[in-house]
Amino acid sequence: MWRNPSTHEGNFLSRTFQFLGSIAAVAAFGFALAMGAQPARAATEHVVDVREMAFRPATLTIAVGDTVTWTNSDSMPHTATSEDDPFDSGNLDEGQSFSFTFTAPGTYDYRCDYHSEMTGTIVVEAAGEAPAPSEPTDRGGQAAGSAAPSTAPNPDTALPLTDDGMQLPALLMGLGLLVIAASVVRLAPRAGPRSNAGGLWNR
Repeated sequence: MWRNPSTHEGNFLSRTFQFLGSIAAVAAFGFALAMGAQPARAATEHVVDVREMAFRPATLTIAVGDTVTWTNSDSMPHTATSEDDPFDSGNLDEGQSFSFTFTAPGTYDYRCDYHSEMTGTIVVEAAGEAPAPSEPTDRGGQAAGSAAPSTAPNPDTALPLTDDGMQLPALLMGLGLLVIAASVVRLAPRAGPRSNAGGLWNR
């Protein structure tokens, strides 16, 4: 039976556009996953070494949720006492440590109660924002208590972030491209013998 070629091609184009629309929806979903799968910033720990009558570093910039640990490396006792009372280490003898987790952005000035010349500053930045303003904002935090003596203090022990969260969306998008290629081949019209009923083509 003879079939109108234009009708067959129209059906093919209609099915192709429907399929490509479905693939576009899948690709959009994969892109949304990629945007939402960004790994959250992990809280990090920073170290202030109290050595030779000074806080080292004297100024430390961190992010909300980070923890700062003060370790006394001097032979005499010291304290790390905030000017506005969010934290106070109390007496720290040689080898003792004190940790505090900062939960609000702002600028935190502190001192040693035993030695007025010893001062320091912790600048806490909100995630994704520019450096915190010079004026203190709301104070907040949580003391983590004393820790074991640190044998090798490091001024900053922040760890780099990874992008493992992007692997699954990239895999989904790659599979979508393979499905598109396979379907285009499957849906392509195939040439085949045509019926010559009645000998109409030979007239």
